[in-house]
Amino acid sequence: MGIIVGGEKEAFVKNATHIARRWKSAREADILLAKSGVPVFFCSMFNGLRMDLKELREDNEDKHMAHQKEIQALKENMDGLKENMDGLKETVQTVERKMDEGFSEHQKEIQALKENMDGLKENMDGLKETVDGLKQTVDGLKQTVQTVERKMDEGFSVCIRALRGVSLY
Repeated sequence: MGIIVGGEKEAFVKNATHIARRWKSAREADILLAKSGVPVFFCSMFNGLRMDLKELREDNEDKHMAHQKEIQALKENMDGLKENMDGLKETVQTVERKMDEGFSEHQKEIQALKENMDGLKENMDGLKETVDGLKQTVDGLKQTVQTVERKMDEGFSVCIRALRGVSLY
């Protein structure tokens, strides 16, 4: 329970000092100054509980400060990790860019090779047609040679027959 006291300050201070000495010696009250400067007395049979709560609060503040330090250290570690991740991300992006450039160059080389292969295929098709034409020409020449041989054989036969009838002496 709390009692806010009003009235003349001097009379109150005199009485309050006497009461406060008695209560403080009995540990039954704490004096707090309100914002207005008027003392406020808390009288309670739970004064020991308030002291325990005060100790608990102080203990929690100490633990809180320790946790705050740990949290600060974790934040610093996280900042370091973030910087490392950013560096790693930049490295990966650089590698990807170089791979893309290399891939692009290889794609160009592959395209050029494909075009050369297509040109070679066309040349091979042309050579095949030429070889086929040469085969036909050779076949035609063979037939011509065979025809000439036959005609020569026939001509020789005629000549030999003609020569048989002629005497050279």
